[in-house]
Amino acid sequence: MSGWSVESGSNGIRVTIGDAAQIPYLGGMNAPTPFVVGPGGRVVLTTGRSPNGTSFRVNECTGYFNQFQKFYPPLPQECPSPESELLKTPQTLAGNDTCYNFVRSIPHCTLTLTSIPGNVGGICQDFILNTLSYNGCVNAHKDDANFYRNDWRIYLNRDQELWKNTHDLIRLLDENQKLVAEISY
Repeated sequence: MSGWSVESGSNGIRVTIGDAAQIPYLGGMNAPTPFVVGPGGRVVLTTGRSPNGTSFRVNECTGYFNQFQKFYPPLPQECPSPESELLKTPQTLAGNDTCYNFVRSIPHCTLTLTSIPGNVGGICQDFILNTLSYNGCVNAHKDDANFYRNDWRIYLNRDQELWKNTHDLIRLLDENQKLVAEISY
């Protein structure tokens, strides 16, 4: 859909849909590329700016974004559970019930902002800080077969509205300006 455009029937304003990051990274440079939506896919197209600075494909870890940013509609609150992540690294546990109990208390898709008890041990603290985060989740799961969702969040990065709040026609045009779909309200 990169290079396609949307157009308002009431005012004729047309905006080209840009590229999107396959995997959006926090605290680093994103590399948006042309994107293709597969059969049955969903695109949430927003006139404004992205809360995290880029258009992106939803993945197994994007639920972490909900903790600090407001997305509309909200992103699915789906992430691997902290407990399941811990059980994949038995060396972290090594009989450490304090670590296990603390990790079990961390909600899904949540970066720990509270103090990590000192008695969980250094290996457990490193695990919590480096694995139980969006970037840690991506590093651990980006090669999983079910990592990507067929769901895209695309932002047009406009400061003003493109269509009227009532009674407008929105057209979706392909790269050759051929009509793909339209909706009126």
